[in-house]
Amino acid sequence: MSDSNELANLAEAAQEDPIASYVDESDPAVQGGWQITTLTSADWALARLAECHAEQDEIDKQAAESIRRIKERAEALKAKAARGVGFFRFKLIAWAEARRADILGGGKKKSRDFLHGRIGWRTKAGRLQVENDKALAEWLATQPIESGLYRQKLVPEMKALQAACQRDGIIPPGCTYVTEHEDIYVDVSDITSAITKETP
Repeated sequence: MSDSNELANLAEAAQEDPIASYVDESDPAVQGGWQITTLTSADWALARLAECHAEQDEIDKQAAESIRRIKERAEALKAKAARGVGFFRFKLIAWAEARRADILGGGKKKSRDFLHGRIGWRTKAGRLQVENDKALAEWLATQPIESGLYRQKLVPEMKALQAACQRDGIIPPGCTYVTEHEDIYVDVSDITSAITKETP
């Protein structure tokens, strides 16, 4: 019997009535119609009950250890793959920055598709960047706020600050303004889907 069939049978058996489906491994006569008739057989049943509980616990421990080993192996493999991701992304970005005109071919295009992905540039809007939390907090304390009967911690509301910066040109102390710029990106395509798209 294959492992998959055995697992399927075990899963099916787990959903059955345990009284009707159980056959004891240590004594096959102990199944459906078996009865406790003496103090000795009751004690034996208690011992088997404890052993079955212990078996469940041991299986849980084995499963946890197997999962730990699998995760450890997966993390090691992912770390290796991550080094490749960093290497190739760095090389692609360096090449694209140096050859932007050749890649885009002029015009208003912002990206170029390749068989295995896309290289392009996205425009990032200008925004405030906090560089000195203390200076910003001191400036916030000087701004008008409604009176209240509770303490209020001064925490920058970056969404409102960004809006004020865009609307009124406010650059609070402790902040610098990062001008609008373009970030290069590299997207990877699934080769199978890329081929499928080309298939009539």
